Amino acid sequence: PRTRGASPSTAGTCGTSARRRGRFLGGRRGEGSAHSPPARRYWAHDSKCLARPIDSVVLPEKAKSRIVDDVEDFLRADTKHFYAQHGIPYRRSYLFFGRPGAGKSSLISGLAGNYDRNLCYVTLSHKDMSDDALKSAVHRCPARSIIVMEDIDSVFSKDRSKKNGDCPLTFSG
Repeated sequence: PRTRGASPSTAGTCGTSARRRGRFLGGRRGEGSAHSPPARRYWAHDSKCLARPIDSVVLPEKAKSRIVDDVEDFLRADTKHFYAQHGIPYRRSYLFFGRPGAGKSSLISGLAGNYDRNLCYVTLSHKDMSDDALKSAVHRCPARSIIVMEDIDSVFSKDRSKKNGDCPLTFSG
């Protein structure tokens, strides 16, 4: 299980192939070893889980299908070509919000399993999570991954004032 606050970023695999797991973790094929770049540890392998079927995610069907349809559209080859042709970084962002237990994490797990993606968690409120650390972690994220930025509301108030004085993150670049 994931330990909150232990490191600013952790990665886990959810229904991914052993070949890709070994590559992003820096181990031999099929091995789940931790990967630590010499200068700084960005992603640490935390756990493996069975892929959750997207059909098992309990959400209003209209909301779930809207997101799944958008992901399907984004992953099409012609969409990737359009992004490249227009010089747009090929990435997609979503902001999920709601009360605890509303299905946000379940949906993310279902999407990771459905599209054979790694799940990478970033704890934004961690004391070592600066703007530079976040930028580096995102740039060093394993290929074919979903980055989950957790508890963004614990860092800033609605007026963007700092809630957590121990966290150097500002989002100012």
